[in-house]
Amino acid sequence: MTPPYPPSWLDRFTAAVERLPGPPWAFYTALGAVGYLAASVLRWLDGRQPLGAFDPLPPPFLLWAVGVPALHHYLDRYARQALAQFRPLLQGDQVEYDRLEYELTITPARAAAIGGLIWVAVSAVLVTMTYRLSRPYFPPWEIVISVLTFFVGGTFIQHVIHQMRTVRRIYARIDHVDLHDTQPLIAFSGLTARAAIGLVLLQYAILAILPGESKLTLIVPSAILTLIAVAVFVWPLLGVHRLLETEKGEQMTAVEQRLKAAVATLYQRIDSGELVEMEQVEKAITSLKTTRDIVDGRPTWPWQPSTVRGLATAILLPIALWLLQELLQNLLNL
Repeated sequence: MTPPYPPSWLDRFTAAVERLPGPPWAFYTALGAVGYLAASVLRWLDGRQPLGAFDPLPPPFLLWAVGVPALHHYLDRYARQALAQFRPLLQGDQVEYDRLEYELTITPARAAAIGGLIWVAVSAVLVTMTYRLSRPYFPPWEIVISVLTFFVGGTFIQHVIHQMRTVRRIYARIDHVDLHDTQPLIAFSGLTARAAIGLVLLQYAILAILPGESKLTLIVPSAILTLIAVAVFVWPLLGVHRLLETEKGEQMTAVEQRLKAAVATLYQRIDSGELVEMEQVEKAITSLKTTRDIVDGRPTWPWQPSTVRGLATAILLPIALWLLQELLQNLLNL
């Protein structure tokens, strides 16, 4: 299979990590530890931190710089598993399958670079507007590094958008679904949910370790990322949702027509006095009613209920805990 486009720098980075001996999580853990030590040394040199002292919380930019590639790596691994689970619904040879896998896990280099630069520009504007809030807590070098790490985040967000568009195109390749065998269809809902949850939790983790009023500098990016996370989960699944709704409507219509015919047969036999084999007609009506209830109860969204609960918990629980904390603080101050 000839690659349709060159990979982004982030895809090249995670591919290099994949080739290293040992599990990827060990590399990212080591990278985070090295980054934490380097940031501590820089803080010692500029006098922001006593020599030899270590802040128990990592610098916020480190979570973004290391957490994003780790999440990117994890999502690509899961995307390959989801595509393999979805494969029974795909047509085409191995070359076409390999191309789909490439497009699902690799972002075009140019688009990724543009996405990274856009987020750097947005973060630079926001930091400039809120500089007085961050200045008491962070030295200039740390603010500059934080802005630059938005290039990593912007590249990753572009990757997620590209990945979700590819999921949508993969779903568009099928024109018929089995309402009673949706297991292959829900394969990608796990991917979209994990991408959304990862975006939200990573952003919440950064907000949690930001000191004082500097949290306000990320209010706008956090709100944008939360909206992106919800869209990432739902948008790729809309097409197959419509297919399932159409199939469910057709099956409900078919059942209703047969139920109507069975009831008409029952009336006809009663009116004509032909009461022989009435039990079979009654059984047919009961069976059709049971079938109607089964079809009516089939879900038309390609996900498990636990998937939705997990996403809702990831988004709402930290907000609820923060509101509870603010309420308790206000009550204690009174």
